[in-house]
Amino acid sequence: MIRYKNHRSGLLLALVALFSAPLVEAGDAAVVETPIQIGVQTSIWSETLGETRPLRIYTPPSQTKSRTPAAVLYVLDGANNFFHTAAAVDFLIGTGRIPEMIVVGIPSLDRGKDLTPSKDERFLTFLTKELAPWIESRYRTAPFRIITGHSRGGLFTLHTLLNRPDAFNAYVAVSPALWWNDLATLQDMEAKLKRLPPRRFLYITDGNEAEQLTNAVAKNVAVLKRAAPATLEWHYERLPNEEHMSTPHRTIYDGLEHIFSGMQVPRDVILKRGIKGIEEHYAGLSARYGFDIPLPLGMVDWCGYYLLQQGKPDMAVDVFKRNVELNPLEVRVYGSLGTALNSAGRKDEALEALNKAYQLATAP
Repeated sequence: MIRYKNHRSGLLLALVALFSAPLVEAGDAAVVETPIQIGVQTSIWSETLGETRPLRIYTPPSQTKSRTPAAVLYVLDGANNFFHTAAAVDFLIGTGRIPEMIVVGIPSLDRGKDLTPSKDERFLTFLTKELAPWIESRYRTAPFRIITGHSRGGLFTLHTLLNRPDAFNAYVAVSPALWWNDLATLQDMEAKLKRLPPRRFLYITDGNEAEQLTNAVAKNVAVLKRAAPATLEWHYERLPNEEHMSTPHRTIYDGLEHIFSGMQVPRDVILKRGIKGIEEHYAGLSARYGFDIPLPLGMVDWCGYYLLQQGKPDMAVDVFKRNVELNPLEVRVYGSLGTALNSAGRKDEALEALNKAYQLATAP
């Protein structure tokens, strides 16, 4: 317990500064270098493909700290696209821009065989009948699957949406090679769009690329403008400063943020309704996406500080208290609560919150 007498105010301000910022260790101890881990590498045997498939998997902190289920993002060409995708997902989760999400990278062994549309659809069968159940049996997953692919992987992504729309909930197609086989994927596209199930999401991009690719994408977009049903939320973005090999990273970041564009709570809702409005907002998101989306720690924290900036410390206290209830083992939430209580003039309660942050931060 931190003890204080007449110097309470000065100590309180020091503690607020300490626990409102990331904690670092200082001193003259020898520097210890440890690896930074963003995921694991493993493999799965596929009866359908008759081979062992390597995997790269990122899991969000919620998989170890809480019971929160996570959406799953399946990344084609996982050898090239796993690391930047996992980093983007980790950042977007941390800032409350997307819900908790697991990333599964599937490195290609034979891109032509795996990603070129075919009648037997063996690779898609592997994804939906073997890999997805395997992931869902090992992790706490929400009933929301996303697939993303680049170039030929983008072709596979759109082909799957049009022919097996039940396989995934959201599709991110990066520079898709729709020119393949004389635009075969676009044949009967209007009729296939009419058969899409409810709540499907599509995000497409291309960049400063070969006309063969961009012209095919333009034809795809024209069909979507003309015939996309209300059940499909779709968006196309041209990336004029990117070429074929640089479109994936920007597309993943922007695409996920767009698909989950409602994650940010409108500022007028925060100001008028405080924590009640924030909770109602996320209840609406859960209904929209078809799975429970808990209040993200980072976004709730931001809402509380926004209320502080707007001169509403009592409303901020209510927001930060809810974050403490949802994340009782996180140092950060107690620091934020202490900051708001101090602003509201409730210094004894502020010290209590900051003492809790200290205890958590120094626990073995």
